[in-house]
Amino acid sequence: MGFKIEHRIGVSRPAAQVWAVLADLSAWKDWNPMYPAASGKLLISAPIELVEKVGEQTESYSAVVAEWVPNSQLIWTRRTHGGLVRHVRYIEMEALSDTGCIFSNGTLFEGLGAGRLVRQTRRRALKRACQGFCEAMKARVEAGFGEDTEAWKA
Repeated sequence: MGFKIEHRIGVSRPAAQVWAVLADLSAWKDWNPMYPAASGKLLISAPIELVEKVGEQTESYSAVVAEWVPNSQLIWTRRTHGGLVRHVRYIEMEALSDTGCIFSNGTLFEGLGAGRLVRQTRRRALKRACQGFCEAMKARVEAGFGEDTEAWKA
């Protein structure tokens, strides 16, 4: 049985500005508490390398970009627990107006073993990490980062 962990936050900036900050993977180390390192290219089926910090646990892993739509979403996937659990990691921007959007990020856990193999303590820590990611993105974008860049074209 699968489950989902997610956090959403309102951002007083356009989705395109949020995307510009998100698409600059090499700069995540400067602001993202959940992913203190990220590299790769935003291309379908391309590998990306991530360092993920959830609670006191830090893990380095490779994932595969499953989907990306500028100003809208980034999705990557990976498998854990001997392939029994599939993680679908998503980051989304929902435009509300020309000057505001909803930013959300979360993980869908899929597979027969997801419900019993991913512990409750890990789930709570992941929820807090997703919240920290949202708050950090909001702060960065509302401070003016991403205003004059088109990083997704790189």
